[in-house]
Amino acid sequence: MKGLDEEAAAVDEEVELSYRTMREAALSQARYRGLEESGMRPEADVRRVTWWRVRGLWRAGELLPLAGMLGLNVMALWKARESPDSVPAWAGALPVLALGAIGFAAKGSLRARRLARVARQVPHTRMRYLLLHSYAMEAPLIVLFPLPEDSPHPDEDEPVGIIPLPYGPLRDRFRELPGPVGVARISGALRPGEFAVPWMGEQPLWPTHTYRKLDLGHPRHLRTVHELIRPE
Repeated sequence: MKGLDEEAAAVDEEVELSYRTMREAALSQARYRGLEESGMRPEADVRRVTWWRVRGLWRAGELLPLAGMLGLNVMALWKARESPDSVPAWAGALPVLALGAIGFAAKGSLRARRLARVARQVPHTRMRYLLLHSYAMEAPLIVLFPLPEDSPHPDEDEPVGIIPLPYGPLRDRFRELPGPVGVARISGALRPGEFAVPWMGEQPLWPTHTYRKLDLGHPRHLRTVHELIRPE
């Protein structure tokens, strides 16, 4: 069996992992999914309102299940008051489930507040980006590259990092995703383990995980990037 280094070297020989090659893959994936244009929808400006008024932060903090659970509890209480004999047996479990949801949401709200703080930071770092889809991670990724003016050979640049994004609901998986190619302003430090928030024009994208620096000399990173550009 091949070692990881040998396998990575074989993969590297097959495909040039440059901006030019990965841009072609991003455009191909966009055409396949009908994502040639941005699907981002306007939302409240996190720089001017509190975090809980921003729709995207509810998704990023995974707070919608809590809202649904609290809604079920309210309905069950109302039903018990209006018609005590018709309350279903499973309604008794709702308070316990609600407590679990509250604990889960407390962690999510901390993440949402943290993302809001990062998004408000200035100055921003401008970088080229590509939107690529990972089958292994089941997530769309913002893949970052230096700006052309910061590189002597911009088409040959290798990716420097990735920011994982969420897919939308099943009925509209590609909702809230940006166009496949562009320039983003990044709020926050581009350091592993820290959140970085990409701005597309005047609207942020809310990541699901922290920034991940790429080192194509590392076999695992090399396989990750290669998987992003495999044919549909």
